Amino acid sequence: MNIRIWMLGLLVCSQLLATGLFLKGYFPLKKSVEGYADISKTPPFPGTSNTEPLEPIFGRLVIILIDALRWDFVLGEEGNIGMPNTRGVIDKRSSISLLATADSPTVTMPRIKALMTGGVPGFVDVVLNFDSTALLEDNLLHQFMTSERKIVFYGDDTWIRLFPEHFLREEGTTSFFVADYTEVDVNVTRHIDQEMLSDDWDVMILHYLGLDHIGHLAGSTSPLLGPKLKEMDHVVQKIHRALIEKDKHSAKPSLLLLCGDHGMSEQGSHGGATPAETTTPLIFLSSLFNNGKGQTFSKECVRQIDLVPTLSLLLGVPVPQNNLGVAIPQALSYHSPGDRLRAMQLNADQVLSLLKQNVQDYQREEGVLLHSRATQLHARWLALYDTGTVSNTTLHQLANTTMDMYQSATKSARDKISSTLTTYDTHALVVAIFILYLVFLVEVDFFWRPLRTRSINLFFFMGSCITLASIQTIWCTSHSASSLMCNTVPASIVISLAVLIILSSLIALIGSSLIESMQGILQRTGAEKSKGLWSKGLGPKGIGVIGILLVIGNGLHVFSLLSSSFIEEEHQTWYFLTTTLHLTILACVLRTMLPLSSNFLSHHDSVSSAPIMSSPLPDSTPLRYNLRNRNAKLQKNTQARTYDEIDATQCRQTIVNNRTYNALDDSCELKEISLTENTTRNCRTPSVKVVFCGCLMTLCGRVMRVWNQTGDKWRHLPDVGDWLVRPENQGILSYSAMGGLCLIWALRQRYHSAVGKMMLMGGCSMVYLFRACQGTLLAPYEYDGAPSKGVNEARSVFVIMAVLLVIGWRQRKHHYIYEALLSVWLLLMCLLLRPHNIPIVALSCIQESCLRAILPYISTSLPLLTLVYHWMGQASFFYQGNSNSISTVDVSAGYVGLDSYSPSVIGVLMGVSTYAGPLFWMLALLCTQTSLSQDKSQKCTQNYNSPHDYLVIGLTLTMCRTMTLCVFTVLATLQRYHLFVWTVFSPKLLYEAMFTLVIVLVTLLYAICAWVS
Repeated sequence: MNIRIWMLGLLVCSQLLATGLFLKGYFPLKKSVEGYADISKTPPFPGTSNTEPLEPIFGRLVIILIDALRWDFVLGEEGNIGMPNTRGVIDKRSSISLLATADSPTVTMPRIKALMTGGVPGFVDVVLNFDSTALLEDNLLHQFMTSERKIVFYGDDTWIRLFPEHFLREEGTTSFFVADYTEVDVNVTRHIDQEMLSDDWDVMILHYLGLDHIGHLAGSTSPLLGPKLKEMDHVVQKIHRALIEKDKHSAKPSLLLLCGDHGMSEQGSHGGATPAETTTPLIFLSSLFNNGKGQTFSKECVRQIDLVPTLSLLLGVPVPQNNLGVAIPQALSYHSPGDRLRAMQLNADQVLSLLKQNVQDYQREEGVLLHSRATQLHARWLALYDTGTVSNTTLHQLANTTMDMYQSATKSARDKISSTLTTYDTHALVVAIFILYLVFLVEVDFFWRPLRTRSINLFFFMGSCITLASIQTIWCTSHSASSLMCNTVPASIVISLAVLIILSSLIALIGSSLIESMQGILQRTGAEKSKGLWSKGLGPKGIGVIGILLVIGNGLHVFSLLSSSFIEEEHQTWYFLTTTLHLTILACVLRTMLPLSSNFLSHHDSVSSAPIMSSPLPDSTPLRYNLRNRNAKLQKNTQARTYDEIDATQCRQTIVNNRTYNALDDSCELKEISLTENTTRNCRTPSVKVVFCGCLMTLCGRVMRVWNQTGDKWRHLPDVGDWLVRPENQGILSYSAMGGLCLIWALRQRYHSAVGKMMLMGGCSMVYLFRACQGTLLAPYEYDGAPSKGVNEARSVFVIMAVLLVIGWRQRKHHYIYEALLSVWLLLMCLLLRPHNIPIVALSCIQESCLRAILPYISTSLPLLTLVYHWMGQASFFYQGNSNSISTVDVSAGYVGLDSYSPSVIGVLMGVSTYAGPLFWMLALLCTQTSLSQDKSQKCTQNYNSPHDYLVIGLTLTMCRTMTLCVFTVLATLQRYHLFVWTVFSPKLLYEAMFTLVIVLVTLLYAICAWVS
């Protein structure tokens, strides 16, 4: 059995290795052009040798970046305006106001990179967002420093990590401690008065975080949102007025830029690609625009990266050489016609130079042809302007045509570069897919057949293939020189795989020969009997009605992933499958209560030969046994006895009419058992209570479906959760959360001792007090002194969880540790999930209790039982409001109980919160497996607490995961240039990789249980 555990560990580790290798090939780090733009390398005017740079029109620059500032918070309808003073300036045409679209992923660190470099960060920056390192790429701040502009910064400390030693003065605030939405902004605002009186800086950057933190904590409809927007409005008004006063004594006017790094979804999060998350305001304020000299607001959108060349040209610094943005024409309208043409030329030349370095046959590109035509028109305009022989109208028309041509050339070149910057490591992708399919092949063989010589060959083949593929991939990625085995062309990949297969086959042949020799030696010495290590397979011998549904449903789900729409709305697939499963289980329970004929029952039970409940047969049943050896001596209760006939009640598998099965009992080994005529029945008839449990389980699933709208098409629709989090419904939210906690205690208290019951009650109470301290729920009493923001209460819950585990560990011989672990997990779910999801946790607990009560009355095998709990876990993932979009990840869960920033703890808590539902059902399966084995009221209950059964569960979960990965990795590879690659396939791939890690951890837990059993 030990070697089976090690082999299962090899399978899951190989699966994890292949997944990581695929992610490395699919999300490579973005490569940028090294070096920095230099003003000495400014291109000349077309047709001349004049390289004079563009003169700036603004002296000072102030950037106010409000994290998660959605466009409608400032530029929305009349009734939704959160910043009235700023909107008043816009309505007076004293600004330039635009809508800016951010590229996905809409998280802070990639957005800061885009705002400073003008490039499009890679999707892998989502993972790197919590560990920012110095940005070595050419950027706007470096150009400011090179031009001797002094920069001061206050706000999100991500800037300080990205741009070390760039600031004259700086003070950072922790951007990831989302529980704080007050001090994090006060620490920024308190520097404004002093800086407005100073003249030693040229650029000031203020990054406010409070709005984003409120969104993460309470959503976009929180009553805290209005006061925070008015606070930001006051800051903008204060700085704007101060700059206007300073401009009266300055040679050049100052520029105030108000923008957001990304938007905010209706749930208060971000990271996805919905309009609410990607659309932000872009507002230019200056004394130059006062008294109606600005422009009317229009909903015309520009790309957020267009801000980089715009600011560079407005302040007279070189455009960063990796920029892909196109200068905003509205912002350049205050230049003279000649300067506008010069600005568009500099922008186009910079992007075209980037095109030349990334595309081989760049001369044939449309952008190059348009740029050539634009330079000709520009040279003609300069000649006509110098001669003065044409009218101003003609010059104006020619200038507009030339600017449009420059802009079209720049956009065309940008689109081409964007398509080439996304490079995939095809070699790593193919090797990863090869390993995944190899793992799945071995899992199927391991599952369905005894582990004999053929299986040994597969294991050696798999291990050698994975080892050789890993060595080759590491070699190819660590050396720059290409070779026949490292190229990504199809021919080289085929040759590489052929060499891997041949070498692995040789290793498998040698290894299996050695194992066979060792087996022969062991058998000759009596160390291994015929019923030895390799004799027992893990797979079931048959399936029933529920099994057919589970197998077909699993296949349909995997098939549905071939459609981007089904990926976005995956929750609908799981809702349909679980509802069908609930109704099927209910129908099976009802059928056993009906007086059906014995033939019908026999026919049904013949489908499932490994039921949870097998019934004793009547004594009058004539049996015929053909033993391997009629005179074989079989060991039972340490005494040798000879059997010619064995009573049917000793066999753990159902025996049906005219059927022959292989059966195995702890006391005997039967080769063939046949029954002439009889029927089989469950140990006892289900009661009305069991039927009620089936109906209640189905009803709970229906209620949870409408609790949180998720997916893409219907997420904006109101749901129960949205209604509960409204400020006017705080009382109802409080009572529903309290009722959910009480219900959880009532369902779980029976599994604990008196001390455990008290500790569980204390944990539920502290969960409620934690949310009350944060102001989300009604507090039972008023707190004295400064509010703790729930840190002490959350830590108290963690202590109670530890005590419950200690109590369960002391009673581990009775397997109470599993029930204690499940109760602890329920407390953790209630603590981390948002308050409106506490009833969801309670309903899941009801479903688990109902399913545990129903299982003794239905006939299904252990692998299929594992699939039942796996389905319930998948549906539970979406019940709590998750989706395949990054925006639904609850960042605030990572800061529960923390008063400082700790990346490792935050990452673990966020992962636990996201996959709380699936992990709950995996732990519930562990408890159900033990309870079915120890149900003394059911005499025919199988022992599901053996090491073999733990391995069956672990292998079943691993097979489901591998099957999904095999299909989706191929799909992601084929669709890597699809329009939705960054909005659908890439986020889904990250979710699949994370869920694979979760399943690996669960499988290792079951392997540990098998080891200690």
